[in-house]
Amino acid sequence: MSKSMFDNLSLRAKEFTRNQALSALAQDPLAKEWGTWHYDLIFKKLSWSEELTDIFKIEGKKGQGFDPYINLVVEEDRERVKKALNLALEEGKIDALMHKVQLKNGNIKTLFLEIKIAYDNAGKPLIVFGTLNDVTETKHVQSQEVKLLNVIQHSVNEIYLFDADTLKFLYINDGALNNSGYQVNEVKQMTPLDIKPEFTEQKFQDLIKPLIDGSQEKVLFETVHLRKDGSLYPVEIHLQLMGHGDNKAFLAIVLDITQRKKAEEKIRQSHNSLKDQNKQLLRFCDLVLDNLKEPLKNLADLTEDLEKASEEATRKNLIPKLRPEVTHLQETFEYLIEGLRVSQSLEMDSKWNDLESALKKSLGKFESELVLYSPKIDLDLKEVKTIKCPPKYFDSILENLLSNAFKYHSPERKLHIIVGAEHVNDSTLLTIKDNGIGMQIKGGDESIFEIKPQKKHPNSKGFGLFLTKTQVDAIGGTIWVESEEGKGTTFFVEFPNQK
Repeated sequence: MSKSMFDNLSLRAKEFTRNQALSALAQDPLAKEWGTWHYDLIFKKLSWSEELTDIFKIEGKKGQGFDPYINLVVEEDRERVKKALNLALEEGKIDALMHKVQLKNGNIKTLFLEIKIAYDNAGKPLIVFGTLNDVTETKHVQSQEVKLLNVIQHSVNEIYLFDADTLKFLYINDGALNNSGYQVNEVKQMTPLDIKPEFTEQKFQDLIKPLIDGSQEKVLFETVHLRKDGSLYPVEIHLQLMGHGDNKAFLAIVLDITQRKKAEEKIRQSHNSLKDQNKQLLRFCDLVLDNLKEPLKNLADLTEDLEKASEEATRKNLIPKLRPEVTHLQETFEYLIEGLRVSQSLEMDSKWNDLESALKKSLGKFESELVLYSPKIDLDLKEVKTIKCPPKYFDSILENLLSNAFKYHSPERKLHIIVGAEHVNDSTLLTIKDNGIGMQIKGGDESIFEIKPQKKHPNSKGFGLFLTKTQVDAIGGTIWVESEEGKGTTFFVEFPNQK
């Protein structure tokens, strides 16, 4: 077969397929036949059916030809229609085409024109027939279907269609392809079991059984999906059985609920945190009450003694005893206010604190201890110049940890304090090490940070380490301790987000 013959056959096959499709469209129940016309090629006479005569306002005047019809065709379709009519009348070529017309009342209709030829016994064209069908509604429905399919295809939610018998995927939209990382040709060889690692075949059959037997219209469940790269993500799946008889398939609309799960986890953590805070606050209040009882009783006794004292010398001896009790009360209330504020997580702005300046400021508050113990203090800051933290928290953390070193120094040796700092990934690790009396503590034991009086030191009220941990927790950091009885203690504080 020559190339020209092959091309001609291919063209005729394409025309046949196109005309068949257009004819099927005209047979749609929503299509309405407007009417017919025929043109006698021998007598050159054009005749219209009554319906078209009325629609095109044809008044029977001779010479009008197709003009009443052509003039209603919209401009962008007019040349196509004229060409099809000319080829039919001059060359006897059949055709079928879609075009629009604008009626006298302004309405625009979509018409299907089908042109056929009647021949004599010798095969010579005699009459050209034309049929016009109004397919406006059909086109509208098709347009709506296309829009719906477009919405489904480009939905951010994942949409799958899989065979009710084989479970093989029949369709997967862009949202599913993008999130899963698979290609269309890969997915069509897969089943839901390939992307649902939590399901066995039996477990999945049990899940869809109510849909198959009709006891349920829809199944809603949560699981995890497996991406092509091996990562997992949580999903919520709405599953339905579609179709009738042997032509059934499951429709799965899948929602990626990663963000929802993160929010739920955050709420759960917040709930647990609030429970812990409330528990700590109750302990805090108990400790405050314990610390208030003694100074209040002492103040009451001293006040009573002052009232009873008749001699001036006795009164003068009693007055200085009021100062320690008042100081004790003042410190207790300051700790109370600080503990309540930090425990309730009131926002504080983080700033860059100069580490050496902050240490100098904190050590300046231990003037008497520095004179009494003459400690050796070394800095090992490893190029760490600043630490980002709310300044009030940072000062408090340093003071409480340094205070701990002074309080629990060993009387058997000269006090040695080493303050270290180093960058670890995006965090900065601060260490305060001493060679004090130390303590027995197991790894991971955080009981040392609970509110309780420390019996080994008479001036300890039990607030310091509790406040320190509360402050570190408030900035998202971590604090832990390592200690050995008789050798000393090291506190570690990790400050996050330091870059």
